[in-house]
Amino acid sequence: MSTENGLLPRDGERGASGTNWYRPGIAVAGSVAVLGALLMWPGTAGAAPLPAECVQAGSAGVVTCTYSTGTHALTLPEGVATVTVTAIGGRGGSYIEGDNRYYSGGIGAVVNGTVAVPAGSRTLHLVVAGDGGDTRVGPDDSPGVGGFNGGGTAGNPKWPGRNDYAPGAGGGGASDIRTDPTDLDSRVLIAAGGGGGSYYGNGGNADSPSPAEWGGQAGTQTAGGAGGRSEDIPGDGLPGRLGVGGTGGSVADFPVAQSILSGAGGGGGLYGGGGGSLGHSGGGGSSLLSDGYHGATLEGPSITITYRPPGSPCTGSVCIGPGLFGSS
Repeated sequence: MSTENGLLPRDGERGASGTNWYRPGIAVAGSVAVLGALLMWPGTAGAAPLPAECVQAGSAGVVTCTYSTGTHALTLPEGVATVTVTAIGGRGGSYIEGDNRYYSGGIGAVVNGTVAVPAGSRTLHLVVAGDGGDTRVGPDDSPGVGGFNGGGTAGNPKWPGRNDYAPGAGGGGASDIRTDPTDLDSRVLIAAGGGGGSYYGNGGNADSPSPAEWGGQAGTQTAGGAGGRSEDIPGDGLPGRLGVGGTGGSVADFPVAQSILSGAGGGGGLYGGGGGSLGHSGGGGSSLLSDGYHGATLEGPSITITYRPPGSPCTGSVCIGPGLFGSS
């Protein structure tokens, strides 16, 4: 077959000698572009960018979003009905007395489960716990601060002029997922926090009471944990309540009675753990899940959400519907 300027003949167009010509690849390239558009995974064109906390395994893979202490909101794409969640609650603060005495706070819960995306809004609100504040023996009588999202605050030592105060540590906060950012009753999954440590011992782990006889009790599914009872000087810990750990005990009849000690705070949760009495540790808060697994962990507070985007990538050699390009 003759050619002219590298062109091949095609019906409907005439070259200089009256023969029809076309350039190889032009029609093919156009077909490839059309085919490429047809092979696109549904939903990829114009998809909203992922939040900064999220990564995706490939253009069509599972999305994983990881959040640290604070409040967050995640709006899911249409078509995502459920997400898989791993939530970790906060650890109770530790009581530190140099190299001679160290009592650690209770560890937070880890909860794995499935959460339904709320109808209408498609937005989940995430509140990630903070750890309870540590305390040290010394001239500072400041109580241990409760961790973010419900950790109970420790009590205050009451004995003016001392330089050997031994305040209890703060309880750890809870990590939760809720459908309304301001409504505790809308929480659908909760990883509780541990109780704070104290002069006399370690704090209770999430979902567990203080190991001490006079420490705070664990929160339950229906009520806050009871506060620890004081042995001699009146200074009971306060009970936990919905979402919040109990405050640690302080001397009740100051200045008649004085003490360098105070109780530790309870952990946050569905219901908070009780605060410890004078010198005693706090109880852990209670967790909430409808399915899945829950236990305790030394890992720091976080919430991790995974979901598969709607639609699925093409898996065959070609992904074109019947009737296209003459197929049937």
